[in-house]
Amino acid sequence: MGITGELKNALDQSARIIVLTDYYGTILYVNRAFEKRYGYTKEEALGKNPRIFNTGYHDKQFYKDLWNTIRNGESWEGVFRNRTKQGDYIWEKANISPVKNDDGKITYFLAVKEDVTNERAIADQLEKDHYFLEELFSNSPIGIAIVEPIYSSANTLDDFLIIKANPSAGRITDKLGLVGLTIKDFLPEEVVTLDRLKIMTDRKFSFETHLNDIGKYLRFRSFPFGKDYVCIFFYDVSHYLSSIKALETSEERYFRVVEDSPALISRFDEEGTLRYVNNQYCKFFDAEQSELVGTSFLNHIPEEERDKVWSSIKKLTPEYPFSEIDLRVVLKDGSIRWMHRLDRALLDSNNKIFEFQSVSMDITTVKQTEDHLKRLNNTKDKLFSIIAHDVKNPFNIILGFSNLLKNNMDHYSKDQIKEYVERILSASENVYKLLDDLLVWAKSQLGHMVVAKQHLTLSSLIHEAFDSFAIQANEKGVELVNNIGNDVIIDADMEMMRFVIRNLIHNGIKFTNAAGQVNCSCFSNGKYEIVSIRDTGVGINAKKLDTLFDIGEFMATSGTAQEKGTGIGLNLSRELIEKNGGKIEVESEVGVGTVFKVYLPKS
Repeated sequence: MGITGELKNALDQSARIIVLTDYYGTILYVNRAFEKRYGYTKEEALGKNPRIFNTGYHDKQFYKDLWNTIRNGESWEGVFRNRTKQGDYIWEKANISPVKNDDGKITYFLAVKEDVTNERAIADQLEKDHYFLEELFSNSPIGIAIVEPIYSSANTLDDFLIIKANPSAGRITDKLGLVGLTIKDFLPEEVVTLDRLKIMTDRKFSFETHLNDIGKYLRFRSFPFGKDYVCIFFYDVSHYLSSIKALETSEERYFRVVEDSPALISRFDEEGTLRYVNNQYCKFFDAEQSELVGTSFLNHIPEEERDKVWSSIKKLTPEYPFSEIDLRVVLKDGSIRWMHRLDRALLDSNNKIFEFQSVSMDITTVKQTEDHLKRLNNTKDKLFSIIAHDVKNPFNIILGFSNLLKNNMDHYSKDQIKEYVERILSASENVYKLLDDLLVWAKSQLGHMVVAKQHLTLSSLIHEAFDSFAIQANEKGVELVNNIGNDVIIDADMEMMRFVIRNLIHNGIKFTNAAGQVNCSCFSNGKYEIVSIRDTGVGINAKKLDTLFDIGEFMATSGTAQEKGTGIGLNLSRELIEKNGGKIEVESEVGVGTVFKVYLPKS
């Protein structure tokens, strides 16, 4: 069969692919659409069998059925998956018809084909998407329900009917077979309101509710799709809400612990700027939180301590994030307090320092106690030294001269015996005075001295002390003068005042030269009776006056006649006077004398 020029031109203009073969399938003609799509020229295609386009996609039975159909004189319609010259796959929708001669015998086959590759790709993708969506719908851990609105007889939206639901939907709601139920069947009435239903049909919507019958909190998210359908996602948020509440409770407890902590807690950045301070921090520095946050914590540290503190903080690293230090701070009123400071570097998720936290404790009382213990320890050491030296020496004198008298009494003259006895007496008086002072001091330190005030005649205490030291004063030629009248009455503890008066008069005698004087007088300033005990002795060095009453500074001293002493009596005297509500002052000039003024409350 020949193709005329006009027919050939017409076929070349067609957008469809046209292939003409003989009875045995040999290609006799292809049009331009064929050349363009398959990449073969007419010359390359003519004389070939369509098997050159086979991809192996279709089985033998497919081609057997095709040939049986067309050789029986019938047309065949179907879809091919063929291959182009470049090896690309092409989908074709084909119609193959037999062409008969005048005798009715089949001589040719005409194939008219349409390229449906794009349509087939879209259909395949839709099929895949549909499969994926079905799998996602069925296997999603989130409950999914497709619902359609239910309208009342008055055409008012009344509820939603579940027409499709995945397995998770039933598991989450503890209900099997959700399809056919309405939303009102498992949600509380206060949730399924008319306004909420209308919103769900118009736009995306989210809400949470608690299902009392199953004890769960569920979160719902819905969106409309298609003409009348709504898709609802829902999932159990009970654990999440419980965690949030637990976290909020934990944060509240942490905040309360931090705020109510007796420690000073603060946070500051790498520049030292405070970012947070707790209540105790504000109380300690007598400032509001707004005054402190945004300022440098170094503002409250004395300049001489700042370098030490800042250097300690700058040494912190992720490997060694802690440091401890004791430092002084100065408060608004000028008072000085001691603080034990623990600084910690705070690290982010990358193990980098982003902030610092400080926890500090006021250790002023501890420091004061430490200082007091040091002073007591120093005092103890000095007292042991006194006992070892000043108690031992007098006893050596007493024992030595007593032994001499015992062994040589018949050989000594009266003057020698008198001299030895006087030395024994002097040593005995000194050691007695020292032991008396030590016993009083020990009672004071142990807290056994209780003030028992009574009305005392001051003159009687003076005369009693004069009587005790009359022999010592006579031996040195020191005159004892009492200018206090019998009408001067004080309120004080008798034993304590007896100790004070004796000590001050003893000191006056001790440091006064021969032919000197110890004079006791009294005058009043309205509130106090002021007892003045003045001597004409050697006087006291101005430097020593500052530490005269300090037990930690006393040293053994000797009087003008080499009388031994320790200075402990003055410290005890001041303490006993203060226990009775009084005070003591001293004035002295070297070579002229000393006056002690004792202020005692009037009766």
